Amino acid sequence: MRNRPVQNFCFLIFALLFSAGSSQAFEFVTSRGLGMGGTLLLSEPSASTLLQLPTSGIAQNEWIFEAGALREFEIKELDRAYLVAATRVGHFILAAGIAQLGQRDFYAEKTLRTSLGYLRKHFGLSLNISGVEYDFGGFYGSLRAAAVGAGFSFRMQRLYLAASFDNLNSPTLLEGSSELKPDYSFYGELKGKRAYSIMARITSQKNEETTLAVAQKIVVSDKGNFYWGISSAPFKIGGGMELKFVERGMISYAGSFHPALGYSHNISLIYRLGSKAKGKDGFE
Repeated sequence: MRNRPVQNFCFLIFALLFSAGSSQAFEFVTSRGLGMGGTLLLSEPSASTLLQLPTSGIAQNEWIFEAGALREFEIKELDRAYLVAATRVGHFILAAGIAQLGQRDFYAEKTLRTSLGYLRKHFGLSLNISGVEYDFGGFYGSLRAAAVGAGFSFRMQRLYLAASFDNLNSPTLLEGSSELKPDYSFYGELKGKRAYSIMARITSQKNEETTLAVAQKIVVSDKGNFYWGISSAPFKIGGGMELKFVERGMISYAGSFHPALGYSHNISLIYRLGSKAKGKDGFE
């Protein structure tokens, strides 16, 4: 019991370094991202994908809901729960999500993100605002910061290209503290004529090593998919699967392995309401 305050203090320092040392605190969890090296399946977006970027695959007046839980490196104190909703009205895509790491009685990190996208034919544009709050259980004041970002997407037949630009305002947690540098990510997907898609990602941030990732999705049957991915800086290898348990409901499991820190797991539930996107790939 005497060591408990020391353990808590050590964990607090670790959490701050883990969360505030990069732009990760402003990044929102995606259902497949952990198993696909952080790449995005642009042709078949989940709600969390639409929160990142505007892309086809959602019909007029359709709603996509997503709820999930993430455990990083087998450390329960880093458990993160999240909830996202996205809809399309005319040419506009609206999405909002909330995520929380930890518990308010000691240390909690809450992330909010909203996105407004405009999609017309083969092009999409979006603006997003993210906010993060660090709460230390009432013993100290909380810290807050907000970030502004933008996104772009383009489709040419079976080729999808997209880019996201986050932390454009270089936010800070404290006056005089170091800024979170802008983060630039570029995504690509080649949707095969058969039952597979190949995805890629390049992420660049000042004073940080460029991250490269490649992934593949394989359709096993009408009821399920399998995917895998690998990324650098840091090196991770991952995989996962999706299973349709009702016509418009899906459960997704994604996992990854870091050579030094171990395994991470993410499980999510995705459900769609309203109109269906036309065509097998969601084109209209």
